[in-house]
Amino acid sequence: MPSHRVKEVPEAIRVAFEGLKKKLNSHLSLVKIGDNYYVNETATQFSEEKNKKITVSRYIGKIESDGSFTEAMHRKKETRVKSIRELIAAKKLEEDSNSILYPDDIDLKLLEMLSANGREPVAELSKVLGLSQAACKYRIQRLEKRYGITYTVEVGPRPFNFFRYVAFVRFGRDKPDIETLRKVIGKEPLVQLALSLKGPHDLFLYMLAENTQLLEDAIYRMRSELPMTRYKAYWNVTYISYAYGYLPTRQEFIELLKEKVWHRSKEHPRRIPDQLLEREYLVLSELNKDGRISFSDLDKRLNLNPGASDYTYNRLIEKGMIKRVTINMEKPQMKYPALFVVKQPDINAFNIHRNGFMAKLIALPKTPANTTALFGDIGAPYGFVFVMPIYTNTESATKTVADLSKQSIKDIRDYIVTDTIIGTLGFRRAPPEMTNQHKYLMKNQQLKEIGKF
Repeated sequence: MPSHRVKEVPEAIRVAFEGLKKKLNSHLSLVKIGDNYYVNETATQFSEEKNKKITVSRYIGKIESDGSFTEAMHRKKETRVKSIRELIAAKKLEEDSNSILYPDDIDLKLLEMLSANGREPVAELSKVLGLSQAACKYRIQRLEKRYGITYTVEVGPRPFNFFRYVAFVRFGRDKPDIETLRKVIGKEPLVQLALSLKGPHDLFLYMLAENTQLLEDAIYRMRSELPMTRYKAYWNVTYISYAYGYLPTRQEFIELLKEKVWHRSKEHPRRIPDQLLEREYLVLSELNKDGRISFSDLDKRLNLNPGASDYTYNRLIEKGMIKRVTINMEKPQMKYPALFVVKQPDINAFNIHRNGFMAKLIALPKTPANTTALFGDIGAPYGFVFVMPIYTNTESATKTVADLSKQSIKDIRDYIVTDTIIGTLGFRRAPPEMTNQHKYLMKNQQLKEIGKF
């Protein structure tokens, strides 16, 4: 039945309508459908999608022929939204929530480009994305605020002769509180990440060490310091290799690299491959704090000749000491992070699916961050470990891990990360092309697997 706004209405309807406008103190419209009169609350808002103002209406009730007003059912039930302005705000919040969890294609591409090169100039980003520089800069600032993005260097630990290790710790009946753990573990620069867990273990550590002796020394210091000696603890320490993803390097570890700065002397007339020039160390240290600082500002801060920090940065990349400047999302809008340990009782069976597994691992989801923040093979138990953002629930994620790895759920241990004690998880949106897994698939002519997922 057609509807239309009315100009002439019966007196009883008009009086009731005018009374409603005064009572509600808002803009109302009267619509006639058949012989009935319906009241809508209206307001205007700017639509970014349509790039113009639009009218938003909300049905609030019906005026009977005798002038009585019957409220809409949603008003009788006293819903949360009691006015058109609240409705607009609620809709905007819902739209913002959806756009945060599922950004548009331009934002997703922008996150990929910044993950691959956090120093990419706005001019180049805008050119690739087909945006004006002002629009591109606005989107970058919005993403930075939305996801808590910081810029840091992705350090290649192997050129410095550091190896990766992880530790799973289970305490006895009593366990230390978070602040105690933070105080004790924070003193160890070899520890890059410490997570409090809910699951079979209480603590997860990710560490870098040049050899097992230095690793054991660091663990001994943590275990023997008061008040840690009061708590019975069982440590399971193993290597982690073939890692996918990254974890931001703590500034305390960067300061440890000061020991690798080469100083010319009779005993050391030439530097060895894992040593740094003092200028290289200084540039590395500053970029770890702020990876997007301009090189001109960096030259001034370090009292270097113009262009020296730019040259030094590229030399560090050429030598593999840093891979790139990348982003870290400190607020990836997930429910919580989770850690999974997947046992591999039959390595031959897994190898059959390894290429497909790698392709799925590096495939980009619709959500802002990669499927995993960290993945790597471990030796005890033999298998691999995941750190993943959870958007639904742990049970669903466990099934995803089982499908991804082709392993039985009984061989998967899941942990909810309840707190980040030390360090930060490296959530970003790395494009497949920048991963070692992609290079492996290319080498084995398995790139077609990526297109399937």
